[in-house]
Amino acid sequence: MGKHINVFKHLDYRKIIKESLIFFHREDKKYTITNMAKFIRVQNPYVSKILNGDASFNQDQMYLVCRYFSFDSDQRNFLSLLLEYDRSTLIERKKKILEEINTLRNKYRDSSRHIAAKKISTDTNALEKYYSNPLIQIIHICLTIEKYCKNPQDLSNKLRISEGYLNTILESLEEMNLIRKNEKGYQVLERNIHLPKGASILKVHQNLVRMKSIEHYNSFSSKEDYFFNVTFSTDEETKIAIHEEFLIFLKKVEELVKKSNPTGVYQLNFDLLSWLDT
Repeated sequence: MGKHINVFKHLDYRKIIKESLIFFHREDKKYTITNMAKFIRVQNPYVSKILNGDASFNQDQMYLVCRYFSFDSDQRNFLSLLLEYDRSTLIERKKKILEEINTLRNKYRDSSRHIAAKKISTDTNALEKYYSNPLIQIIHICLTIEKYCKNPQDLSNKLRISEGYLNTILESLEEMNLIRKNEKGYQVLERNIHLPKGASILKVHQNLVRMKSIEHYNSFSSKEDYFFNVTFSTDEETKIAIHEEFLIFLKKVEELVKKSNPTGVYQLNFDLLSWLDT
């Protein structure tokens, strides 16, 4: 049951427990402060005192809290670290614990955990070739549209590239086993692929795609295109909450795309970065 709630969005374990009680109570009315107190073998008023910030759990009690909500191992480790962070008074130790906390949070916020796209192995030569040229990825996705997989040469005019260059890219996609030529044109063998977070080419790929997007925007964008950017100030908790909302949105986008009948290829970019070192 614990997998249905995101415990990684707060640095205060009390907020997580409060939200968990509310969430699980909606699912099953047995989830209450009274029943949780009974399960972790403490008095009900003491739990209320902890959740109000006037006391703290010990590690045994936190272990039982995690069992009460059926949290998985990552969630249990995260709550345990938050408890250590809350109770520690040594600045050096708190800093070390916070690094471990952020490692777990970053693991959860990896977009690959929220979408079903297949990762291309970092051990293949195809990785660098595919992601070092945005046009290869664009043409690959264009071929998921019926009229282009039947008549790929139409992409030459659409993308303003020579037929020779288009054929070179099509041959590359065949070598990568992403498409296959047949009597009707091309068949896409792999559609949803994802660059692993630790790949050395990740930043290069992201920069190249942004530059290609800017080039397209300056030269060919239509009135139907939508662009938005904003610079704002906030705190770390809110920044993380925004990141979490995007991951939810990303999952929804993937579901919508899977249900659609493709007629066009679109680009969606999202950046959430800090202008200041913190």
